[in-house]
Amino acid sequence: MINLRPALTFAGAILLSVSCIGALAENSDKDKDNERASRHRSDSEKTFGNAVVPHPNLPGSVMMQTDPLAIYKEAGIDQEQERKIRILAKEFEDGQRVRLALFGNLLKEMRDLQFEPDPDERKVLAKQDEINKVQAEMGTERAKLVLKIRSILSFEEKQRLVTNLRLSSRFGKAGVEPSKKD
Repeated sequence: MINLRPALTFAGAILLSVSCIGALAENSDKDKDNERASRHRSDSEKTFGNAVVPHPNLPGSVMMQTDPLAIYKEAGIDQEQERKIRILAKEFEDGQRVRLALFGNLLKEMRDLQFEPDPDERKVLAKQDEINKVQAEMGTERAKLVLKIRSILSFEEKQRLVTNLRLSSRFGKAGVEPSKKD
C-alpha cells in the first residue's frame, strides 16, 4: 500500500521550519535591545592573521535552537538588517499558511485513500502529484526567502555566513566534530 511516513515527516519538518520563521517575526522587539554598540568586529568572530574564524556557536547549537536569527547575527548583521529579515520572514510565513493548510488537507486525503481496501490508482497518483506540486512550491518559496535574506547582507557578512554554514555541516548539528573511525 502507500507509505505516507516520508510525507508526514516532511510535513513535520515544514511546520517546524515555518514555526521557526514565525519566531523570527515575533521576536523583533525583543532583539532591538541587542544592537551592536558599534560597527566594530562582533563578539561572534575572532581573527587569526587575516582569517576570520566564526564563533563556536554554530547552526544547530543550543543558541541556534533558541534564536532563529542567530546564524545571521553570527555573520554580523546590524539591527536594521535584522528588522528587514524579520519582515521578510513574516511575509513568507503569511504566504505559506495557505500552502500548509492545503498540504495538510492533501495528506489527509491521501491517508483516506490509503485506508481504502482497493484504492483507485489514478486517484492515488493524482493526489501524490498534487502533494508534490505543493511541496515544490513551498521549497521554491523557501529558496526565494533565503535569496532575499542574502541580498540584505554585505559581502563580508555573506562570507561569514557561508563559513559558518560550512563549519556547521562539517561539525554536525551539535557543533562537535564527528569522531573518525579507523
